Amino acid sequence: MLKLIYAPQDANFAEKLRQDLARRQPIDDLSRPGNTQAKGDVLLVVLSAEAWKDKSVQSAVYVALDNSQHVIPVFAGPAKLPRVLNHLEGVDMTNSANLQTLLNKIAFFQSPDAPRPMKVLTPTMRSSNMIVLSIFGVLATSMFCIGLVAIGGGVSRPPADEYNQNATVVQATVQFEIETGLAGYMAFLPDNAEEAANYSATLQTVPTRYRPFMAQTATDYAMRAQGTPTPTPTPTPEAADTAEATEAP
Repeated sequence: MLKLIYAPQDANFAEKLRQDLARRQPIDDLSRPGNTQAKGDVLLVVLSAEAWKDKSVQSAVYVALDNSQHVIPVFAGPAKLPRVLNHLEGVDMTNSANLQTLLNKIAFFQSPDAPRPMKVLTPTMRSSNMIVLSIFGVLATSMFCIGLVAIGGGVSRPPADEYNQNATVVQATVQFEIETGLAGYMAFLPDNAEEAANYSATLQTVPTRYRPFMAQTATDYAMRAQGTPTPTPTPTPEAADTAEATEAP
């Protein structure tokens, strides 16, 4: 059904418009008590320079937009479309010759071929969005706090067995690579006092990832020759990483 809303100062213009349209189809004046809007209605909103300041005009437009109703701005004089209606094309009815244009637009919006009205951010929709956002914020904060309590209280623990298994595999891989590489440099260990004295220079030719292990091996080799054995350290990724980090570019 066709509905009409206007500000009090535009009452005379709106009444003439209502009479012109009532000759063709029923039209309800929302300014009169007892008339309300429903989904499927087409709302004609009369706009003039001060019309949008009227609360009843704003309320009727917001209700129409929230109901997904079609809204047709009708200009009763110079006026700017409010933000919530600036996606629409109005009809200037200060020129009576535009009545047929208005009738055509009404007929199109009342037809089955009319597109769905564009969703607009009205105060009601904005408030609804803020409520939903607040609910999600509370839920996210609650889940975060529950996670902290669960981890801090020992309720939720990382899979230690899986971590240990992965660490063992990594350590075995590193040890294999380091020991395989060291095997090729064992021929450079010092065999006498002169070679031991010059070993620091020899050691610099060894790649940095093997250098700490070769140095320790050479020390152990010398101490074994003196009858004082020391354990050779197990290659670790930390030692290799430290050696590579200290290498000059």
